[in-house]
Amino acid sequence: MRFVIFLSLIFLFSGCSRYSNYLNLAPSDRKLRRAFSSAPVKPEIGYIKSGDRRIRYVSIGADSLPVTILLHGSPSAAYRFRAWFRDSTIYQKTRLVAVDRPGYGRSNLGKVEISIARQAELLEPVLTKFAENQPVVLLGKSYGGSVAARLAMIHPEKIRGLLLVSASVEPAAEKTPRFTKKLVRPTTCWMFPKALRVAAKEKLNHATALGEIENDWSCVTCPTWVLHGCADRLIFYRNAEFACQKLVNADVHFIPFDDLRHNLFSVQTDSVRHYLLDAVKSCGKCDAQGI
Repeated sequence: MRFVIFLSLIFLFSGCSRYSNYLNLAPSDRKLRRAFSSAPVKPEIGYIKSGDRRIRYVSIGADSLPVTILLHGSPSAAYRFRAWFRDSTIYQKTRLVAVDRPGYGRSNLGKVEISIARQAELLEPVLTKFAENQPVVLLGKSYGGSVAARLAMIHPEKIRGLLLVSASVEPAAEKTPRFTKKLVRPTTCWMFPKALRVAAKEKLNHATALGEIENDWSCVTCPTWVLHGCADRLIFYRNAEFACQKLVNADVHFIPFDDLRHNLFSVQTDSVRHYLLDAVKSCGKCDAQGI
């Protein structure tokens, strides 16, 4: 029976393009460079030591520009933002830094960190490196939104803008599929890609992890954009309402998208780009005002 299930999963993950992406979330540095070999501007790939981990980032854009740090969802990786690394309308206005969150991509793939607070701590060296000379905007998608929010809570002096895109921020306000536990069960977990196993462990502990940071939202003081699909059936719309209620010390821009689900980032790329560049512009305004 296990063999039959295994073969079925191989067919599912290799034959269906929707799921085959999960098997390509940790491309080597060589493959990344090859993917951008024909691009007019090529990204830089770097690693930063953080505790007992190594965090990989991919960046593009002049070091004189405001910085945008991109945090992906689950399961995913920095490679998720590859289209933006080919978009000169973005990287000519902000230096993009896409990070493999702990446990994903080449940031110790498979070594999960279920605590949102701890994930933010592990990403602090990345923030410190890129915030040294330029203002920083954080963009977090889905689970990456909660980690971005946590970074903005503990480093309000470094963050000039925050974008929460379909972000999971309210404890227990998301759907956990029934099969999630099978992804972490010792008898079945071996059948699934590491990225899916990491995502499942995060998912099963997400309510607790969000509860641990629930009382710190007032620490976010930067302008914040909240983008969410009204028909999101995975990370429910009430997450966006929760964020707006909790962000009592931030200038909040709430942008709901009618009829959109959790695919907002994919189908409204132009809109997300527009609001990101708004956030980047706000960095310049803050500097001009001496803030």
